[in-house]
Amino acid sequence: MENLQTIAENNSIKLAIANKKVDQSEKRLLSTLEEFKSAEVKLDVAQNELLKREELLRYVSDISGNGIWDWNILTGEVKPNNRWMEMLGEDPRKQYFSVNDFKNRIHPDDLTEVMKQLSQTLDGLKDYQYRYRMIRSDGTQIWVEDKGRVVEKSDEGKPMRMVGAITDISEEVSSNEKLQALAFYDPLTKVLNRRLFEDRLDQTLKNAERHQQFGALLILDLDKFKDLNDTYGHQVGDLSLVEVAKRMKVIVPEVDAIARIGGDEFAILLSKLGSEYSLAYSEANNIAEKLCQSLSASLKFEMASEKLSRSEGSKQYSCSTSIGVTLFLGGQLTQSELLAQADFAMYQAKKAGGNQVCFYSNPIS
Repeated sequence: MENLQTIAENNSIKLAIANKKVDQSEKRLLSTLEEFKSAEVKLDVAQNELLKREELLRYVSDISGNGIWDWNILTGEVKPNNRWMEMLGEDPRKQYFSVNDFKNRIHPDDLTEVMKQLSQTLDGLKDYQYRYRMIRSDGTQIWVEDKGRVVEKSDEGKPMRMVGAITDISEEVSSNEKLQALAFYDPLTKVLNRRLFEDRLDQTLKNAERHQQFGALLILDLDKFKDLNDTYGHQVGDLSLVEVAKRMKVIVPEVDAIARIGGDEFAILLSKLGSEYSLAYSEANNIAEKLCQSLSASLKFEMASEKLSRSEGSKQYSCSTSIGVTLFLGGQLTQSELLAQADFAMYQAKKAGGNQVCFYSNPIS
């Protein structure tokens, strides 16, 4: 009996110890659960705070006029802000925008260079910054400046996330183009002005010398243009100059240059006429004769001027031209010498009655 009592007491002690351990384990478990709950609450607070900051960032970026994009490189998903979507004419509520969606909006002529710039950034060679054209959902085109950098990498150093900002610079580009047009193009006829033409002539002379190919310089002066201005006024004179420039553009190859270098005086630069003088002469003469023929056709003016009565409504005027031509092969002569030769030949054509072509050091054709 004593042994049984001893065993019972020992078991009671063991049970008490076990219960105490269970109680301690339960307390530790409850404490751990409380810690987890506290951590979850803190995590929720942190996540909410992060969401609020992201919303604030999006709001600030929206009102600043910049589009913001966040590219998950692993999944290919691009998260844009509302301003970015508005630039493209997209619904800001659109749920998903991928890299391919983005690429499809880049102007085809700019796509290769944009992807090259992005690739260099992903390789760690540079921060991303480039200006290019994008196509909106309605098909219209805008110019943008895009900037970005990698903000997250894997343990192996591979880029995982890239963030950037995009700005609509269409007005700036348009203003620059207008300034360039004012600086280098004749505002009336839209052909080159003398400043840009001389630059093109210099380049053509260098290329002709490098490749040993002939070129030609043509000087054109409209016949009796002063009579037109005196009879019908400068408004009609301006209209005739615009029409003359249009007819020249039809005949002269696009790779060559047309410029207005004086009131009614134009210059034309022909390049890549071949390495044989006779062929170069023939090609230049052919173009000059076509110009003569086209510019001698009647010009019709629909606008009335002070000296063109309203009862007539319109007026036809025959406008011919005298053309001087000089051929060149590289930099054997200076610009001034070439211009002087072509100008001299033009006056020879004018002295002979106008409406014809004269080559320098050659008889009138």
